Amino acid sequence: MKHITYILIILTALSVVSCNDDFLERYPVDAVTDPVFWKKPNDLKIFANQFYSSLDGPSNIVGPDDSSDNQVPTNLDPYTNGQIVTPVSASDAGWNWGNIRNTNYFLSRYETVEGNPSEIAKYVAEVRFFRAKFYFDMVVRFGDVPWYDSDLDTESTDDLYKPRDSREFVMSKVIEDLDFAINNLPENPEMGRLSTYAAAALKSRAALFEGTFRKYHNGTTTYRGSDDGTQMLMESVDASEYIINSGKFDIVKLTSDITKDYQNLFLQEELNGDKEGIMIRRYIADVLTQNLTRQVEEQRSGFSKEFVKSYLVDNGLPIAYNGITNPEYNGDNLLIDELTDRDPRLKQTIWYPGRPHKVTPTGDITFIEGFPDFNRQSTGYYILKYSSSSTLQSNFRLSTLDVYVYRYAEVLLNYAEAQAELGNANQAVLDASINLIRDRISLPHMTTPDGVNVGSLAVPGVTINSSSTWPDYEFVLSPLLYEIRRERRVELASEGFRFNDILRWRSGNLINNPETLLGVRITPDMEEKWPILASFSRNADNLLVVYPGKDSRLWEDKFYLRALPTNEFILNPELTQNPGW
Repeated sequence: MKHITYILIILTALSVVSCNDDFLERYPVDAVTDPVFWKKPNDLKIFANQFYSSLDGPSNIVGPDDSSDNQVPTNLDPYTNGQIVTPVSASDAGWNWGNIRNTNYFLSRYETVEGNPSEIAKYVAEVRFFRAKFYFDMVVRFGDVPWYDSDLDTESTDDLYKPRDSREFVMSKVIEDLDFAINNLPENPEMGRLSTYAAAALKSRAALFEGTFRKYHNGTTTYRGSDDGTQMLMESVDASEYIINSGKFDIVKLTSDITKDYQNLFLQEELNGDKEGIMIRRYIADVLTQNLTRQVEEQRSGFSKEFVKSYLVDNGLPIAYNGITNPEYNGDNLLIDELTDRDPRLKQTIWYPGRPHKVTPTGDITFIEGFPDFNRQSTGYYILKYSSSSTLQSNFRLSTLDVYVYRYAEVLLNYAEAQAELGNANQAVLDASINLIRDRISLPHMTTPDGVNVGSLAVPGVTINSSSTWPDYEFVLSPLLYEIRRERRVELASEGFRFNDILRWRSGNLINNPETLLGVRITPDMEEKWPILASFSRNADNLLVVYPGKDSRLWEDKFYLRALPTNEFILNPELTQNPGW
């Protein structure tokens, strides 16, 4: 049986669909004649097609983590460096309602269709999934937003000029939509369409975000409600368990080679049948291709020193803990020292000396000569996740590597974190989640004797009570929760999650850490090996300075929510601005 959904956008199949925003805005009015269109289930299918292009893909991978403490772009990130002003227009702010209007247009008209009730419900579930996704994205961005469950016209004055609804109300509607989708989408859908498990994956993510946002923002200007997030965290656990207990998904070990399997997970030309893919985007030569390998190699960003320090040593313990240096840590005199005997995911995510760079169709292997070009990276920690060694995949916009939309590893991480936040994490939870992920790269299992303390199976008797690699989240956390967050940060590196994690944990102060703007340590031995490094600025600790004259960033709490566009206050005086803008 097929237990995976993938997206294959074929132009002939979606001839009524365009990814042009203006087209989507007028699609229901210009392309649909109500009296003749809403007749058959296939009409519902055709209408729903337009929303599939909104699912996450390559554009959600390259760039988003540049705003976080993980990555340092060559050019200053405008948002976290205070270079963003309050936007004027809706398009500049991301205050876009076209997709939500179109979902409501569908949901206000589908009942005239005659046919198999379960088939009709399936397409209704697809559209309610997308409405939930669009609204969740709006809540992440703006917090409170107006909830609309009907398409509006110029005579809908009461709704057009309504104030913002609370995020509690809006997210309750998001969960309602996702529950409907879970209950009415098939387990094994038609090629390229949503499954019940895709809906559960989005619910797992959205409920975790909202539950932790409410918990950590409670009593602040960025959350006006009083809910502590418990119910949302339970919703996240339920959605994750629905996927886990299905038995249909697994952490993939492609060849059981712990030095390559994590890297190659993201370099597959065919994810159809991949058990880690709850939903994927599929790319096929001469039909639909992408540019991810080339974008990654030319993104002009790099991992921060602070992030690289967060990778564990291969004995399952941090590089420093309980006031001592891990005896298995090799230091950072040379880059290869720093990367050796660490969590195997580190060397599979960034460049290291001797890493094969490109392989031609005839099998010829090339390597990066010297140090990686600083026109392609910024810190010396050159990110190569999603970068294929195949020269064919580097051709401009011709890559055929498939991309995950919802990955099972994320669901397991959501599950472990939500359980820990609820105080329900124990060894069984870790063994059903994080330790499955670690098995792919043979990293020793995370252990907990009591759901609070944490250690490594490889070093019995050692409990991690503190670590200089634990970020200052400004909240009292258990050692176990620190390590669960570390695991999430490492496994999902450069997948676009980190900045939203910082938002929901109310941990913007992490951005202030100077090491989030620094790169490799330029020791005398590093200079001797790579003379090009001699010309680069470094601080008192000999760490590469990406922005000379700028030692750190300064987080402002208004950054937790984006500004509404000022034009909207003229159109609708009932709207209010977010705090600080």
